[in-house]
Amino acid sequence: MKIKTIVKLSCTAILAIFISLACTNDDSSFGKDLQVEALPTSLSYTDILNAREFARVESSVPFVNSNGHPVVYEILHVKKDGNILDPSYLEKVTIKAPDTTYLVHKDPEVDITIETIDISKAGQVTIEDENLFGYGDYYFTMRTSVSINGVMESTVFDDVLHLNVGPGLVDAISYCPAKINYVNGEATVSEEPSVFGGNEDFRYELKTEMDKLIIDEITGVVSANPAYAAEETEFLNPMINVVSNVSEEIITFENVFTAVLSKESVVLEKDTDYFFYPPLKPKAANNTPLGGVGYSVDMAHYATAAGWIKKVYYSANKGANLLTFPEVIAKRNAANVTGVKGLNVSFFGPYTDPFETWCIADPVNLSSYAGCFDSKVEFWVKQSIPQNIIDDAGLELSPIAFDVHITNNYTGDVTTTAWTQVNELLTCKIGENGEDFTGMPYPLSGTIAESPSDASGIWVRCAMDLSDYKDESKFTIAFKTKSNYETPLSIPLRGTVNISDLHFVAIEK
Repeated sequence: MKIKTIVKLSCTAILAIFISLACTNDDSSFGKDLQVEALPTSLSYTDILNAREFARVESSVPFVNSNGHPVVYEILHVKKDGNILDPSYLEKVTIKAPDTTYLVHKDPEVDITIETIDISKAGQVTIEDENLFGYGDYYFTMRTSVSINGVMESTVFDDVLHLNVGPGLVDAISYCPAKINYVNGEATVSEEPSVFGGNEDFRYELKTEMDKLIIDEITGVVSANPAYAAEETEFLNPMINVVSNVSEEIITFENVFTAVLSKESVVLEKDTDYFFYPPLKPKAANNTPLGGVGYSVDMAHYATAAGWIKKVYYSANKGANLLTFPEVIAKRNAANVTGVKGLNVSFFGPYTDPFETWCIADPVNLSSYAGCFDSKVEFWVKQSIPQNIIDDAGLELSPIAFDVHITNNYTGDVTTTAWTQVNELLTCKIGENGEDFTGMPYPLSGTIAESPSDASGIWVRCAMDLSDYKDESKFTIAFKTKSNYETPLSIPLRGTVNISDLHFVAIEK
């Protein structure tokens, strides 16, 4: 006799349970609900306070009293000032449903399907970027539904989620030109700054150098204080506050403007600003897998066919692995960077399964350099895979691919972030004195030769022009090291991939 039994489990994490069951009569059954199915009697969320206009928001998971049974959630409407808003406000809003998976265990006598329901994120509300939620307070009304004796029954909870949205704060200001010479007695003024992001209702004020400079609170134009006369040439970098007239919140900007006060006119040199040159080293010896100074790593994503394998992650380079080209050292010194550490993802067998590892740089504000500067990002990478690994595994190319991705909205999770691969937008060169070419040289053949496709064991410099991204305030670059094969290798993978001296530079036009 063969009986098919369906077992339903509701849990806070998906369970993989394999059960063998012997049955002796037609009335046999497996598992009974321990709790009575019932409508939710309460639903509550933690208030979302001080969110920002039109920006991404994520709520907590709600507390719901549903007698332990999965709840299906629906947002019915949103109110502001007691009025129900147009349904278009919900176009960028989603609410998480319980996740259902099925695991089947086959027994000679019994087929058991285990339905597991993950409610750990159910009811969580996500509002994506570029939504309609401006300054103010919003209240969400929701319907909760539970299956009772096979019939879906519902309860409505009015104004159960409170969203408080503060005014958008300015992301960046940019003066062009960014450096002005103020000669005693001359009525010189700066241009108005360009402003990026934020609510338009704000004012300017100086945080420093108030005795020597004046800023127009409406336009942001900077002039010399006529009550002050320079006795010698002075270089001032005033800190400038942008103050929200809505909430009185203050954002302070540093190094966005240089005032040169002098008795006679001064010839001003163009600036080169290495505005993000992270050391790329762990914050502490024991947290390398979590990231470090200027970057984070993600090592939890592997090819599903391969299953869970030993973790592969980036770690600090040491000693001879550091990049020592004079060209690079000069840039480090110019940027006042010391102790630069590369990153190293190592493969020391018995890795044979497909995998991928991400190194994600911290977000960078490019908009401060829009208009008056040309910006670019640059880094060095070296892939060293022994030739015998390629030959013995029967591969035509290196088993490791190295992809470069960018985004303007890193969510903290590589799987939920919209990435753009930019390998073909890079200008690269192999070695200290190599010739520039377009695109990455990986995956490579492993043979050292005079070809962009052959760069095994040699440092490769890659750069990308950022003109098309100059207005981005959260520009993020990430490096994806991925196996260049879909089925397990016949031999363990060995070798290294190194990253060093990632930096962003802005050069005044």
